[in-house]
Amino acid sequence: MEIISKLYLSLSWRPSDLEQRRGRIIRQGNENKQAKIFRYVTEETFDAYLWQIIENKQRFIAQIMTSKAPVRSADDIDEATLSYAEIKAIATGNPLIKEKMEVDIQLEKFKMAKASYLQQKHRLEHRIAESYPQQIKALTDKINRLEHDVSTCTLHTAKNSDGKKNFCVTLDESVYTDRVKAGEYLLDAIKKGDAKHLTGTYRGLRMRIDFEAFKQVYELVLSGRLSYKIEIGNDAAGNMVRIDNVIEHLEPELITSKGKLEEAKQNFESAKIEVNVPFVQEEEFQAKLLRSREIELLLNVDHEPGIENQKEQQKRLQDILASSETEGAFSKLEKSYKKAAQRELKTSKKSWDKKYDKKIVINLLSKGYADNEVADAIFKYSPAIFTQEASRQLINENKTMCFSR
Repeated sequence: MEIISKLYLSLSWRPSDLEQRRGRIIRQGNENKQAKIFRYVTEETFDAYLWQIIENKQRFIAQIMTSKAPVRSADDIDEATLSYAEIKAIATGNPLIKEKMEVDIQLEKFKMAKASYLQQKHRLEHRIAESYPQQIKALTDKINRLEHDVSTCTLHTAKNSDGKKNFCVTLDESVYTDRVKAGEYLLDAIKKGDAKHLTGTYRGLRMRIDFEAFKQVYELVLSGRLSYKIEIGNDAAGNMVRIDNVIEHLEPELITSKGKLEEAKQNFESAKIEVNVPFVQEEEFQAKLLRSREIELLLNVDHEPGIENQKEQQKRLQDILASSETEGAFSKLEKSYKKAAQRELKTSKKSWDKKYDKKIVINLLSKGYADNEVADAIFKYSPAIFTQEASRQLINENKTMCFSR
């Protein structure tokens, strides 16, 4: 088997260069059955910084060069980006960084899913509070009015012995039984400019003529509990047929409106159930969030103390986080302190802060521990690393608050 090897000792500043190097190996026309790609990274060197630059550039490129929706593309991480992040983590020599990256990527996906859930929940709340009640009220009112108009038209429709409908319209107190003559009277009134004064009734509905300025046309308006508009054309008989067509469509419109009302009521009830459904991934999301905070505390992300202090802080934080596993080896006071500290770590959104010790001091003094014992516990176990003098001062500052509770 022919072996082709290429060695690049320096890291490029562009993700495209890395892809190009890879493309020289994995490409069409390569007759080798297998290909191995090695990336050499030196721990605790400038390589970590270079991979960080590459990662940031790849994130930016991945946001644009994607077919995904814009909202998701800002949060989704490209597959190549993960590879660069892993290499950067290896270069730092700290496995917690790699875990932190993985957890943060999962957290971003959970946050995106929860944001979508909350957005949908807000939409449902709006529909429950306003949209559906307004829609149901409007449809109910329309149905009541349509039922009245359908009943009126049915009651005032004359039929002959064969059951066929007889045409009969009243225009300006004159009765017309011929569609052509009735239509000609309407057109003549428009030509003379008397259309706005015309009055009439047809099948129990009132009639009038309006001019639609926007369309520049005349409309015949039928009025019952609702109003129905018919555009007037030049065909005298055709205008009368259009009126009948509108009236005949009232009953199908009533059936359609009843269907819409039933659907709106079902949607309303479904929305009231759905809005109370919790975020299904909430438990997993909170677990990842807690783990991310724990790693931040262990890494001391938000603080930049000296090397020795940093190591001591991490050790104390690890002791607190692991205290439940070795609880039997602790003194009663140490157990009390570490349990209280664990509660603060689980609810905090940041790294350790001295204000947590203030709360713990009040807690311990309230349980009856002596001042010097509590001061000693703060000095020995607090990740904030107090001096003995500062520990005693903290006790003195909070004693009065404790006894006033």
